[in-house]
Amino acid sequence: SFADRADETASLCNYVAPDSHFLESWNDAEPKVGFYTLGQPTIQKIFDTRQAQESLLKWSGASSDYYSFVKSTWTSSILN
Repeated sequence: SFADRADETASLCNYVAPDSHFLESWNDAEPKVGFYTLGQPTIQKIFDTRQAQESLLKWSGASSDYYSFVKSTWTSSILN
């Protein structure tokens, strides 16, 4: 679970990996088909957490952080 506490779902999981608050994280989205947007951190990290996307990257064996991944994806796919 990527919960920030042992809630009902997380308490049933073997592993709980706390996710960063959205204000501490990089993100991108496509709120409407063909319209893309970025979200950047607006506050410094408060706790020692890692956003879910970065955990998934690390567990998949990728060597980049999520910021680099988003930047690379936008450079190669969206800004062309």
